[in-house]
Amino acid sequence: MVPTFIIIVLIIIAFYYFGRRRNSGEAEKKLSNKINEIKKGVEEQEKNDQEKMNDFLEKNLMKTRVIKDSSEHEGVVYDLIIVQVKGYYFLEKENTPTIFALHILDKTFEDEEWHPVCSHLGDFTNGEDRVFEMKTEEALLGPKHGVEDWVDLFVIPETALLPPLKGKRNLLFEVYLCDPKSVFKGGILDSEPRDDFQYNFASINFEFEYDEVGWMDEWMGRDRVDELIMQLAYAVAAADGKVEKSEHDVVLKWAQSMLIFEKEEDYESKRDQMLSAAKKAHDLAVAGDLDIGVITSEMMEIAPKSHRYDAVELMLDVCVGDEDVKQVENEKIEQTVKLLDLDWTQYKVMREKRLADVKTVDQSEKLDENIFGIIEEMTNDEKCKELRRRYTEFKSLTMHDDANKRKQALHMIERIMVLRKKYKC
Repeated sequence: MVPTFIIIVLIIIAFYYFGRRRNSGEAEKKLSNKINEIKKGVEEQEKNDQEKMNDFLEKNLMKTRVIKDSSEHEGVVYDLIIVQVKGYYFLEKENTPTIFALHILDKTFEDEEWHPVCSHLGDFTNGEDRVFEMKTEEALLGPKHGVEDWVDLFVIPETALLPPLKGKRNLLFEVYLCDPKSVFKGGILDSEPRDDFQYNFASINFEFEYDEVGWMDEWMGRDRVDELIMQLAYAVAAADGKVEKSEHDVVLKWAQSMLIFEKEEDYESKRDQMLSAAKKAHDLAVAGDLDIGVITSEMMEIAPKSHRYDAVELMLDVCVGDEDVKQVENEKIEQTVKLLDLDWTQYKVMREKRLADVKTVDQSEKLDENIFGIIEEMTNDEKCKELRRRYTEFKSLTMHDDANKRKQALHMIERIMVLRKKYKC
């Protein structure tokens, strides 16, 4: 028989053993719960940190936007597109040489096809091709640089944009913060390795309504447009019955300037084509076979407004090429402005810039009224106001260093005074 003492000891050991197992299970359960609680807390903290990081990036990451605006210059209102930027640039090193570069892509096409937006204005290209490009001046920036609110980065006249096709276009404005040595081809950063040149990037879509001929259509008809522009120029040159050598030289100089964007392998053929077109237009003008109505009708079909203005500018340059302005020449230019549906105020600005270099102007009240911006639709008060404005402009030229300009200014003031007397200003 087992002694009672031993039984008691065994019972005590059993209670102790099973009690420890029960307590151990509860401790493990508590520990597991604690671990799960900590993991949940860590996950929530990571989620909160990620949300804070997203909020920080949303507020501070470099971004861009596009807005429309307008500006008046010398009496002409220009529609503008303004590209703005805000945020921090997150550069790694102090005094990093940087520039901002802007390119615009047209993404209206199907199947995610895109084409670059171009420009007919050399100031809005890299000078080597017609692809739109704008760049800021080089600046040294660092990790702390950025802007907290929207600032204007690029200001673009709407007339500087030449999308591929006419109509409603979905344009993608791409702003690069990059190394000044970065090279772009077709509107895309071409420098490699890309990360060594591109420091930051932002883009935004912008709906743009374009009611002119796009560069794809223009590309097919550009040679013909050049021919028509020269025909209009020679029509003005021959308006007084003969084509002066100085007027002929103006056209040839313009033709030469149109070769600047030609590729080297195409230069000679394009030059020959332009010279041949100039000779043909000259001969038609001398023969009296140029019809401004017919020429402008075709231009309205195939030429964007920018090139229609180019035509009028060349006509004005031809008009003053022999340093005088004849009424018959002026009438042909004004006829063209109306037929090409161009803005009269902008035409006046183009014309006035050239008057200061003219030595003689035909004596004609009608011509004077046209030159000084007087039209029949004006009230008498409006005519007097315009004449006062022109009087002030020419008055300032009477102190010019150039004796010919002073003489011409005095002559123009005399003619303004005649009109002011007529309208009792």
